[in-house]
This record gives sequence, C-alpha cells and structure tokens, in this order.
Amino acid sequence: MTGIFTENQAKQLLGPHHDALYTCVTNAFARWAKHGMKLVSRPDAGFRSHLMQQFMVDEARKRFGNVPGVQIFERKNDDDEPNAGRFLVSFDDQVLVQFKKFDPDFKTRNYPTPAAIRFDGQESLPNIPGGTRLSVGYQLDATGFDLASVAVVCQGLYRPNWWYELEDPSGRIAILPPAEPLRPAQVRAKEQLDLVFDKGKEKG
Repeated sequence: MTGIFTENQAKQLLGPHHDALYTCVTNAFARWAKHGMKLVSRPDAGFRSHLMQQFMVDEARKRFGNVPGVQIFERKNDDDEPNAGRFLVSFDDQVLVQFKKFDPDFKTRNYPTPAAIRFDGQESLPNIPGGTRLSVGYQLDATGFDLASVAVVCQGLYRPNWWYELEDPSGRIAILPPAEPLRPAQVRAKEQLDLVFDKGKEKG
C-alpha cells in the first residue's frame, strides 16, 4: 500500500474524533475494573485482554455508529478462516482504525496470523477497505491495574511507523508523556520500584 498517512495527517483527520476514541478506551477500562475483574477470582492477562477488546468494540459501536463520514466494518470468524474476525472503523474512507492492546514499544499484542501481519504491514487484505491502518489502544502500567497510555499508532511490518498519545477530553494530559529513554509502561514500572526502595530505606 502506498500513501500511508503521516502523523500530522492522521491528527488532522482524526482530530474531531480524538475525544471519542480516547473515551472508547477509558470507558472500556472502567467497565473492566468495575465488572470484568469480578467475573473470576483470579483473572489472567488473556482474560483481561479479551474483555477489554470486547468493551472497546462495544464503546466504538455506540460512539461511531451514526457519525457522518464514519463507517463500521465487521467481519466474523468462519470455519475456513477461524481468525479472520475483525472490527474496523473507517474515517472518510482514508483511515481504518482497530482497537488493540500495546506492548511497551507500542506494537500490537496480536497473535501473528498472516492477516494480522499484513494488516500491521499496511498491506491490502481481501474484503477489507483500503486506507492507512491505525491502531487505537492502551498500555498498562507495571501493576496491570491502571492505564499507562492511550495512543494512536501506525503500525509497520516490524515496528511502529509513528505513534502519538491521546489527551483527556477535559484538556488535561491523561497520561504524562515519558522522559526519554523510558517508554510509558516503563515509567510506571520505575515508579513502582522507587516506591518499594523508599519503603525499604524507611524500615532500615
């Protein structure tokens, strides 16, 4: 695929939708914290990721189902392609957004199916509309109980082409940008370690 959007182009196109995209993620996490983690006694990371995915998709349906210039595309799994299911939001027929969890390097936490690799590599796929493929999603902090970052990411075949973090709709930066060279999730990990170290010194 040619003509991949730059970060500035994406910000210009998605700017009117930033608040809604941010809220899709944060509302999903709030629903997970309030309801999801109570469904089982010891939820693991896979269970959390699956529910977060479903909550983000549900929030996106509510917010983008009747917005001019925005279309929702859903493809279900089938017997021939059990991992072909996909939920995408198209903006002005130029950008396709999926909702995902990110690792500390802002790579999507996908099972590397051929379709997922081609999607992240900005390649065309059967029955998938054209446009730059972007991922909107989240990183968790070191504890796994809070958000470290909500971001828009343009994935590449091996690493993200670019990414930027979304802000709280109130105008406050929801997640403070990390100081180099630490990434957002690493910042939270460092804070947790510093806290443990300080408590240890107090006891000593």
